[in-house]
Amino acid sequence: MAVRNKKKKILNEKGQAIFEFVVFLPFIIFLYTVLINLTNSINGSINQQKATRGYFYRLLKQDSRTPNRIDIDFLIGSGLNVVGPVSVGWRRKSIGQTQSFGTCYKFMNFFGNETDEECDEPRDGEVSSNFVKLFTFYGVCGETYMKSDDGYVEQTNFLRNGRFADQLGYDQCVQK
Repeated sequence: MAVRNKKKKILNEKGQAIFEFVVFLPFIIFLYTVLINLTNSINGSINQQKATRGYFYRLLKQDSRTPNRIDIDFLIGSGLNVVGPVSVGWRRKSIGQTQSFGTCYKFMNFFGNETDEECDEPRDGEVSSNFVKLFTFYGVCGETYMKSDDGYVEQTNFLRNGRFADQLGYDQCVQK
């Protein structure tokens, strides 16, 4: 008899659906917003990569012997002795020549402990953030050029066995 009464109490689920709706609806909405923000940031990253690749090949203008003479003169003039890779980067904005800002996607906190963090704040070290910040670079390793003692820029593939052999490592795609 006691077993039958307990079974009736267990089967009586009046109000159970409303309780589950009230308890789990905020959690489901939170998961939905996280999913939307995550897919938006992934889509933004893919679009940045496609645009950066397009800009890169447009800037090359079908010239497979990169970097070109103008780039070599600029880089050698700025103090580099070995020049090789060519790349293009995507940034939302920059301050000066050293500080770049990527595109930001903000994630909401579930427990409501919002921070006053802004997307453009510089953050040093490994810290947690409410933002996903996207930066994209695309490039290729072209011919490696080295500045000689005479001040001329020479291709290193012809110099592999010559006087630059000790200065060139296995990977020539470097800028020093």
